Amino acid sequence: MKDGLEIVKSKAPKASKGSTNSAEHLKVGKIKRYKSGSVWGGMGIDSSNWENTKGLYFQHWGYEHWKSGKRVQPHVGWFDEALLASEETILGSLEDKLVSEIDKILK
Repeated sequence: MKDGLEIVKSKAPKASKGSTNSAEHLKVGKIKRYKSGSVWGGMGIDSSNWENTKGLYFQHWGYEHWKSGKRVQPHVGWFDEALLASEETILGSLEDKLVSEIDKILK
């Protein structure tokens, strides 16, 4: 998922001058393995990086500007689009890893 994370970071809305770049704080979260054999991985924002990335969360969903009261939503859905763009890379890495592990077993 690390290769996909770089794609997501590159597609994140950029901070204005003088602000920190929240995209640098996006990360691959916990990887969960289930008894059934399935695996689930999280990527992006979680409680451990919330303070550094909450601006990206609000950019994804849109928000009411505190001063004008107007709805701000130029980047609505950016995270969904970034995940779709990284999906092929992530699945390709996963496939390569699986093939490698299967080859080890079959040898």
